[in-house]
Amino acid sequence: MKYAKILAVFAALALAGAGSATLLNSFGTISGTADVRPALNITDVGNVSNEEEYVNLTSQTSVSVDISHLSIADEGGSYDVLNNSENSVVELGEKVVVTDNSVSTSEVESWFGTSVLHLTTDDSAIGAGLNQNVDTVYLKIDDTVVDSFSYGDSS
Repeated sequence: MKYAKILAVFAALALAGAGSATLLNSFGTISGTADVRPALNITDVGNVSNEEEYVNLTSQTSVSVDISHLSIADEGGSYDVLNNSENSVVELGEKVVVTDNSVSTSEVESWFGTSVLHLTTDDSAIGAGLNQNVDTVYLKIDDTVVDSFSYGDSS
């Protein structure tokens, strides 16, 4: 029972996007640390025909991830809340594609197949609009950055 509670704490920290967690024993002293991976990872950033931008996310945890408080930004932009009318839960290994709100689910399915969950930003860009050459994309749940993905050569 004690270990089930410990696992539950680490799962909660993973959902919160913590990079590491400190484990306390019943006396309140540190008895170990463990890395905790973010529940969702940015796995790819790109565009289709040099026009429609997308960000691919993948669930990296064995528990369902509530994405109702998910937002995304790029290096120069404010955070966009992500919308989905179908489902607010991502399962283990499920692929998620984020686009701006001008892209339809049928377009996303034509690019990536029908086994993806499509989320849109609340406006016509991802962040301030993804830079074609170099940028960083940030994924946030509530007020916590849970992952980032940099691409291009900034030198």
